[in-house]
Amino acid sequence: MGERFYHLATRWLQDSPPSWPEALPQLLEAVPGVQGASLSLREGEGYSLVAQVGYDDALLGARESLADSLRWYGGDLEGWQNGEMRRRRDLPGLSAGLEERDARYVRQGGLEDIRESLIVPLAFEGKVWGFLNLDTFDAAGFPLELEPLCQDLAAQLCLLLASWQQQEAAERRQALLEAVADGHEALRRIHGTQALYDAALSALLEHTQAESGWVLQESPEGFEVLSQRGLGGSFPPPGGAFLLPLPDPAQHPTLYLGLKDREETFSAEEQVFVRALAEALGVALEREGALAEAQERAATLRSVAELSALLESLTDPEAIARQGLEVALGFTGFELGGYFLSVHERVHKQFLVGEYPEAFERLYQGRQQKAGEGLVGASLTQGRLLFVPDYASSRYALEDFARDGLVSALAAPVGQSAAIALGSLRRRVELTPETQALVAFLARRVEWALERLKHLEQIQRTRDSAFRALGLVLEYRDYETKGHTDRVVAICERFGMALELSEVELEALRWGAYLHDIGKIAIPDAVLLKPGSLSEAEWAIIRRHPLIGHEMLSGLPELPAGTLQVVRHHHERWDGRGYPDGLAGAAIPLPARIFALVDVYDALMSPRPYKAVWSRRKARAEIRSQAGQQFDPELVGVFLDLSPDMIQAIAEAIPDGEDDTGDLEPPRY
Repeated sequence: MGERFYHLATRWLQDSPPSWPEALPQLLEAVPGVQGASLSLREGEGYSLVAQVGYDDALLGARESLADSLRWYGGDLEGWQNGEMRRRRDLPGLSAGLEERDARYVRQGGLEDIRESLIVPLAFEGKVWGFLNLDTFDAAGFPLELEPLCQDLAAQLCLLLASWQQQEAAERRQALLEAVADGHEALRRIHGTQALYDAALSALLEHTQAESGWVLQESPEGFEVLSQRGLGGSFPPPGGAFLLPLPDPAQHPTLYLGLKDREETFSAEEQVFVRALAEALGVALEREGALAEAQERAATLRSVAELSALLESLTDPEAIARQGLEVALGFTGFELGGYFLSVHERVHKQFLVGEYPEAFERLYQGRQQKAGEGLVGASLTQGRLLFVPDYASSRYALEDFARDGLVSALAAPVGQSAAIALGSLRRRVELTPETQALVAFLARRVEWALERLKHLEQIQRTRDSAFRALGLVLEYRDYETKGHTDRVVAICERFGMALELSEVELEALRWGAYLHDIGKIAIPDAVLLKPGSLSEAEWAIIRRHPLIGHEMLSGLPELPAGTLQVVRHHHERWDGRGYPDGLAGAAIPLPARIFALVDVYDALMSPRPYKAVWSRRKARAEIRSQAGQQFDPELVGVFLDLSPDMIQAIAEAIPDGEDDTGDLEPPRY
C-alpha cells in the first residue's frame, strides 16, 4: 500500500488537492474487508464529509461540530487529538437522538447494517485535520491484523493533508507579501538575500545623493558588513550618515542601511524614500525567509512521506530503524543518532549512525544502563519524546556523556521496548515544537513498520506451517519414510543458499518442496501404494500427478512461479526423457532442477515400499552417475561439493542403509 499511496500522493501534490470522492476508493483498494467508508475534513470549527464509499452521495457536504464528531468517535478528546483509532460496534444504538446529519446517514447510508466501524482521527502536530470512518457489515467485524494497515493509511493521509496545508499557507503568505512590495519592482523580482541587499543599496545610491551605502548587522563586536556599494571606505563614514533599522528585527537579524554623504545632502523626501525602501527590503527579506522555511518544511514532509513508502519494502528491523534515523538527522540538525532496545530492565545500544568520534562509541562498551536512567531510559519509562538543548545542565545528563561533549540530545520511544536518540557534539540544537512533533511522528512510523514486519513474519510462519502440514499429510498417505518432507525442505534450503539464491527464490523453493506431490491426492491407493512394479497403464496414472498438482495450485495468486515450477517439473530429466512435458536441459526451470536432485537423493536414502535403503556412499555415486542424464551436471557438482558435515547433520534422522554390497532394486524416481 505504501508504494501505491506514494505514487498517488506524488501526482496529487503536483496539482491541487484531489477530488476526494474519486480518491477515497483508490486509497481503500489496498484495505481488505471495508464495505463502507467516509472521509470528513476540518472546515472552520467543525468537519465536513467530503467522500463516501458504499453509501449515498447525499451524505457529501454534511457538516458536524467537534462535539458531534467526538460523540460519533466514542472516545475522549485526548485520544481524538492523539489520533487513536477506535473500534465501535454500537453505532446502530446511536439512532435515537441523532441530529440531522446522522439522521440522513441512517436514511441514506444504512447505519443499522453496520456491524463494526474503525474510526481514525487524522491527527498531526496536535491538530485533527479530519477523520476516516471504515465500516463493515460482516457480523465478525474487522480482523485485528487490519488495524496497522488502517493506521498506516491514516498516517500517510495526515502527511498529505499537512503538506497541502503548509503549501496553501505559504502561498497565501507569499501572495500578501508580494502585494505589499508591488510598488518596488526591482526588489519584487529578486530572490536571494545577498541579491536583495545589493539591489536595495544600488537603488538607494541611484535615487539619493549618497556616495556609499552599507547593509549592516549589529553584533557585540560592532557592525558586520553584509553588503557594500559606492565609493567604499570604512564604517562608520567620516561624514554624514543615515542609519535605519530594518522593520521587525525580531524576525531576522537586526539590519541597518547606512548612507554616507554630507549631512545637508539628505532631504526629507530622500529620508522618506530610504524608509520606504527599507520597509520594502524588510518585506522582501520576510518573503524570502518564509519561502525558504516553507520549502524546507515541504521537503521535510516529503522526506517522511518517502520514508513511509521505503519502509514498506524493508524486511530487516535494523534497516527500518536505520532509515528512520537517517531521515530524522536530515531535518533536525543533529549529526548522530542511535537505536536502543530495553531488555530485562536494561537499555542496550544496538547501533549508531551519522558522524561521531570512536571515543564516543566506546562510552557504550560494557555499559549496563538501567531502565529510567539517562535521556533514553527516561524516554522509555515516560513513554514520550524528551528534548534537551543543553544536555550537560539537564536532569537526564550522564556524567561521562556530558564530559565527552554531548551538547544537545533528543530521545523518543519506539513502542515499549525500543527508542531512537539524536545527539549533537558540535553545537547547540534548537527544535521548534512542530519539529519535535514530527520526530515523535517519525518514531511512531518506525514503530508501525516494525509491527507490520512482525505481523508479516507471523503470517509467513503460519503459511509455512500450513504448507508443511499439507506436505506431511501427503507423506503419510504415500507411506514414505517419516521425515521426508522436512528433510527435502532442509536440504533444498542449504542447497539453495550454496547456489546464492535470493530470499524470494528460497521461499518459492521451500514451498515447492512442501507441495511437490500434492497432485498424488488424486492418485488411487491401488496405484500409489502398490509395493511391486507398476504396469504401463499404472505409470501413466502416476505421471499425471505433477499436472494435477499444478492445476490445483494455479488458482492461488500468492504462490510464486518458482513453487508452481517445482510442482509441475520436478520429474523432468536433463536428457529430455522426463515427464510431464518432456523438457530438457536449461528449459527445465531452475527450482525444479534443484528439487529433482534433492528428492531423488532422499528417496535413495530412505526405505520405500518398493526398495530398501541405500547407503550414503552408494546414493552419492548414483547422483554422480546421473549427471547430464537425469540431473543438471553443474548442480550435481555443487551438491556433491556441499560440506559433508552439513549433509550429515540433515541425514542424522535418516537410518543408515545396507552395505552397498549385494543387489538392491533401483529406486522408483
